[in-house]
Amino acid sequence: MSRSTNSLILNDISFKYSDALDPILYEFSIGFYDGWTGIVGPNGSGKSSLLHLINGKLQLDSGTIQKPGRVCLVAQRTDHAPPGLLQLAEGNYHESWVWRSSLGIQTEWFDRWNTLSHGERKRLQIAVALAQEPDALLLDEPDNHLDIQTRDILLNALQKFRGIGLIVSHDRHLLDTLCSHTLFLGDTNHDLRIGGYTKAKREREREQLELRRQRDSLQREENKLRQELKRRSVESSRTKGRRSRRHLARGDSDGKAKIGMAIYSGKDKKAGRLKQVMTDRVDELKEKRSTIPIQEQFSSGIKLEGIAGRNPFIINETAASFQATGSLNIDLPDLQLERGQRVGLTGPNGSGKTLLLKFFLKRTTLADSEILYLPQEITRSEGSRLVATLNRLTPEEKGSALTIVRRLGSDPEGLLYGKTISPGESRKLLLALGMSQDCSLLVLDEPTNHLDILAVSCLEEALQEWPGAILLVSHDRYFVNNVAETVWKLEMTTPNRSRVSIV
Repeated sequence: MSRSTNSLILNDISFKYSDALDPILYEFSIGFYDGWTGIVGPNGSGKSSLLHLINGKLQLDSGTIQKPGRVCLVAQRTDHAPPGLLQLAEGNYHESWVWRSSLGIQTEWFDRWNTLSHGERKRLQIAVALAQEPDALLLDEPDNHLDIQTRDILLNALQKFRGIGLIVSHDRHLLDTLCSHTLFLGDTNHDLRIGGYTKAKREREREQLELRRQRDSLQREENKLRQELKRRSVESSRTKGRRSRRHLARGDSDGKAKIGMAIYSGKDKKAGRLKQVMTDRVDELKEKRSTIPIQEQFSSGIKLEGIAGRNPFIINETAASFQATGSLNIDLPDLQLERGQRVGLTGPNGSGKTLLLKFFLKRTTLADSEILYLPQEITRSEGSRLVATLNRLTPEEKGSALTIVRRLGSDPEGLLYGKTISPGESRKLLLALGMSQDCSLLVLDEPTNHLDILAVSCLEEALQEWPGAILLVSHDRYFVNNVAETVWKLEMTTPNRSRVSIV
């Protein structure tokens, strides 16, 4: 759909936020060409920053970026209507109608941005960008907020794009199906691989395994040489003692002659030369081992502290209908959320999942202190308040919270010393702070949004072991299947009415 492009070249670019200790990117060079490249890495590794630098929203500290022409960025947040929304609504040109049709945009959406779901807003954002026929399209977590059906619609639309595409995402299916290359961003190195995420990750892990084997082999050889050097040093000390004339009797001329002959024959010099050769070899092995590019490994996995609670029923609703908004009614069957039960709430965008969560929160039998609520979006100001809360903790409490953040894949120093916090870091920090409470109910609205793949896996495992009840909204079918015991499914029965059924 877009005209053919040449290349997007980054030459030795460096960037550091003014309130951060270390640069996000340092002397980073890479080239992108036609086709899609997936960008993955832990929160705080610079994925969004890289897109903003390419688009020009952030300014480089050094280096250059050679752009192919028009560059469009679709950011993570959906707070405000994108520039160009009116032109898309009024446009009668071919590209406008093609992308509106491809993404299932409804005409009435243009007049009610503030009442649209985040998923509907995201589709409009992407349609506005595609209709501008960019040479390079930059997408930051475009699959956030999208239901399963809409994710397929998005995938089909993006496959039609003909240009340079960069996409930050934690959706493995999207990355595997769409991308021909994968860029791994990390703390100290950046690695571009051919293939979608799963193929690139498997190849990367296989390579890292081989590098670790090489490093371990060098370490074993180095250890043997060190042991041999130690043995020879002990033996040399003994030999020097035996060759000392001081221990000989005054008239022992034969002993003195033997010692003199050993020194004259050069045995001591030969031993010294061999020792130096072995020492040089140890240094060589140590240097070679240090140059092997092993990826940093750190402990992952978290444990959610909580209790099952005393109440046998957290939610106990009889069949009824309630008005969720002025234009949407939701029909409920008899619904019960029991102590320690894990329920997944699924359904298309606009069917009222978030509204239903808020309805249950008002009617639960638990006190607010017994509930940890993770909203679908955490605003920048709320993220700043979370950092302020973190800084008010005791050193022990702060250390526990930052350990959880670290194990979810983010650098805790960025939260301690920086003022800028990403959406993913906000979600991790909210979880870390909430874990200190004795909660018996987790209410999670799209918890995988903005999280990297490592964090999603860690959270999934922790929720499987958590003793309390869970009410979970997610479009990630894999995540729901692995966490929830029961699924409550919302279906649209009419444009203004949805119904909950127990699957």
